[in-house]
Amino acid sequence: CFDAALSVGGIQRDDQFMVGDFANAPPGCSIEVSDNAIHFGTSSHSINNGNFRPVCIPAQGKATLLSARQSTKCTSGHYFSEDECKKAGLSVGGKLRNGEIFVGNWLHTPSGCFLDTSDEAIGFGTNTAGINNGAFQPVCIVDEVEATLYPAYQGNKCSPGYNFKEDYCVEAASSVGGILRSGRFLVGDWPDSPYGCFIDASDGAIHFGRNVAGINDGSFQPVCVPEEDEALLLPSLRGKECTQGHDFSEEECISAASSVGGSLRNGQFLVG
Repeated sequence: CFDAALSVGGIQRDDQFMVGDFANAPPGCSIEVSDNAIHFGTSSHSINNGNFRPVCIPAQGKATLLSARQSTKCTSGHYFSEDECKKAGLSVGGKLRNGEIFVGNWLHTPSGCFLDTSDEAIGFGTNTAGINNGAFQPVCIVDEVEATLYPAYQGNKCSPGYNFKEDYCVEAASSVGGILRSGRFLVGDWPDSPYGCFIDASDGAIHFGRNVAGINDGSFQPVCVPEEDEALLLPSLRGKECTQGHDFSEEECISAASSVGGSLRNGQFLVG
């Protein structure tokens, strides 16, 4: 639980990994929304009161929602069948129009499963030559993706070359705990958010900022392609240490520790 929750933005509250028979938290691993503190609930009968985000093993065949842009479509091998479309569309916030998905042989929609942006209705296009006119969001099978979630600091952003493309933002952000706010993938040209894929720290909502000059005001967590030799912060347990071959050198230590929230005490790097 601890390593999994860290990978999606969880933290230790007062250096503690919270384990207990909580009545108001879900069973198993979770993160409290108020401060991202990592919890593990030992009761199988507890009920989430809405203040905790469960940390779960990803399901196979999970759906992702692409942005509504001209010609956007699922990549080869990542299409849901017509029979699978209803369940997949509902899982990403789609709705049934008159109780059913609508199916047709249109030229102006993508082939496969999609949502109509006008009312979020789930549709399925049978025409393999159909081209998205920009009014539809393809619903696609999630590819395996690894992402890193950075803290919500002033000015924080992905390093150059480590931004996810807009079409991969939902699946990348979902892999680190992001959610669709009211079923929507939020895209905009905001001046106070980082460029690229990010999560609103207040509720985990997935966004994509198109403004390359945007500056994070400290409210958003960038979702980035992992860089080599990224650091992992382990729990402060008696005898806990890095596994053999996974230690940073003294020269690498400041950069690695800073990346997981460390700071210099009175400007000093402590070595002893």
